[in-house]
Amino acid sequence: MFGGLCFLVDDKMLLGVEKNRLMARIDPLETSKALTKPGVKPMDFTGRVMQGYVFVDENSVDQDAELEYWLDLTLRYNPKAKSSKKKINNQNKQPMNSNQVDPMDPMGSSMNESNDSPMAAPAKKKRAPRKPKAPPAPPAPVAAAAPAPAAPKKAAKKAAKKAVRKAVVKKAVAKRAVKKAAKKAVRKAAVKKRVAKKAAKKAVRKAARKGAVKRAVRKAVAKSAVRKAARKTGRKVRRAGRKVARAVRKAGRRVGR
Repeated sequence: MFGGLCFLVDDKMLLGVEKNRLMARIDPLETSKALTKPGVKPMDFTGRVMQGYVFVDENSVDQDAELEYWLDLTLRYNPKAKSSKKKINNQNKQPMNSNQVDPMDPMGSSMNESNDSPMAAPAKKKRAPRKPKAPPAPPAPVAAAAPAPAAPKKAAKKAAKKAVRKAVVKKAVAKRAVKKAAKKAVRKAAVKKRVAKKAAKKAVRKAARKGAVKRAVRKAVAKSAVRKAARKTGRKVRRAGRKVARAVRKAGRRVGR
């Protein structure tokens, strides 16, 4: 009904475990007092508040003493609570008169025949014949056997504690799994970050080396151009010097003539 575990005592709902909280059936007169405790709120499972039922948060029944309090509270109200089962009264059998003969009994007809035989003992008094009575109604089918008695209070307490511990353990396991997944994701992100940093540094170094090579090439090209220009200028200067020397020699020859 509630999508969880429910514990009964004397065919009456005692308490249950719904998801990760405890559902307790308590005395409606003690509801206001119970609601003052931390982690307790009225039960509104059907959309409206149900009198005599409360929800208790799992953190409020983490200790054995806290769970013991709610078990004692529910067990104290259990004898006063009404059971939802209807009692079946067995009214099938009806008392029979001593003079009435059951028509379904095979011995009844044999007894009547024995009274009519000549060897039978004479009756003390003859009575006026009575009007035959209607046979009794056939017996109705026997009701189903009553269910076995519920477990004692100690067994109910033990089962409730076990269920609550199981729910707490499940939640703890889920929390550990979430933490483990988060740590794994953080480690993975850190590794990716380190790899990205290394790649960035490598790219910077590569770019720097490439830039240095380019600069060196430019310098070498510039030096080569300077040398080439110097060689070209030297050749021009030497040619001009040779021309001047020839002109001087020619002029000397003319003067000598």
